[in-house]
Amino acid sequence: MDLASRIEHLVEPALNDLGYSIVEILIIGSGRMKLDISIECVNHEPVTITDCVKANREISALLDVEDLIKSAYILDVSSPGIDRPLVKKKDFKRFLGERVKIKTHEFVEERKKFTGTLQDVDETKIIVVLDENDITPEGNNRIEILYDQIQRAKLNPDFKI
Repeated sequence: MDLASRIEHLVEPALNDLGYSIVEILIIGSGRMKLDISIECVNHEPVTITDCVKANREISALLDVEDLIKSAYILDVSSPGIDRPLVKKKDFKRFLGERVKIKTHEFVEERKKFTGTLQDVDETKIIVVLDENDITPEGNNRIEILYDQIQRAKLNPDFKI
């Protein structure tokens, strides 16, 4: 199990008790490492600064006791923001019908970046209806992407004024 998974396994139950869940854990750097954890409220209310402070204290205490990270690190707990990352399969199911941006590890229909609306989700793949200006060279307006092909996925809200 990698470090991010071990951290999630350690802190998720305590955060759930406080009313939060982990959206994503990023470990940045190797010298003085930065541990970037984004959280959301389990009731889907907006995350406040107070929520971040409360979660930060809980995570920090657990990490100090368990000593999972042997070197100095910076802990940053934040909201996932309006362009929330989609990390777990349940995230894709929850945001069905929303606009997304997807970047893949490998070429899918001759490219790696896609923008559109999340149309369908199952256990192995997602289906995105592409934006008009993002249709594939073959003219396809729908793209199937396997979960293991996804490098990064996030919400891409459409702000119409």
